[in-house]
Amino acid sequence: MRIILGAVVSIHPYSAGMAWNWMQYATGFRALGHDVYFLEELAPAWCTDAGGRRCGFEQSVNRAHFKTTMETFGLMDRACQIYDGGKKTSGLSFDAAIAAVTDADLLVNMSGHITSEAILGRVKRRAYVDQDPVFTQLWHAEYGKDLNFKAHDVFVSVGLNIGTPHTPIPDCGLTWHHTVPPVVLDQWDPGGSVPGRYFTSIASWSGYCDLCYRGEWYRTKYEEFTRFATG
Repeated sequence: MRIILGAVVSIHPYSAGMAWNWMQYATGFRALGHDVYFLEELAPAWCTDAGGRRCGFEQSVNRAHFKTTMETFGLMDRACQIYDGGKKTSGLSFDAAIAAVTDADLLVNMSGHITSEAILGRVKRRAYVDQDPVFTQLWHAEYGKDLNFKAHDVFVSVGLNIGTPHTPIPDCGLTWHHTVPPVVLDQWDPGGSVPGRYFTSIASWSGYCDLCYRGEWYRTKYEEFTRFATG
């Protein structure tokens, strides 16, 4: 199969964890024998330099991050960073990217990142992968945000209770299939473990605003971070 993976990796500050997440899909599909392409759509407003200041595409850390990530995983010759609807690109040319998606078997669209009809309209089947369960459903059903569900054929969530009787969260009238994030074991050194030792991690403190649904608040990880910090 020819599979197109659509996701964003280049937003400043660069999230290595999210890049690993997307690359597990890309390299996992490739390890299974599929022909994999990676696409990112980049808006001009997202382009910044290393200090977070707005700049042009050519000078942006976005372009550098995209190139480094794709080269690290051997995907640069099958990747396209599409700037401002195709006015400029990194990796494949826009025409080459359109040729790759035309009649592709599947678009795996992470959080609906790919919105261009030039891409959506050319693949045979489009899968919306929900990476933010609860938020995705409430943004749409309770807050009326258009997430372009109508452009997709199948819906997948990492929230294993979404669309089941085990949660009050609305299913938005969609049939949700369930998945867990893939892990390509060849890319991870299992190392050793030392019981009782502290570990370190890097994460954003908060990302989205808290949401209210039927009188109950659904909050961000800020609440849990606070509990650990004060506990």
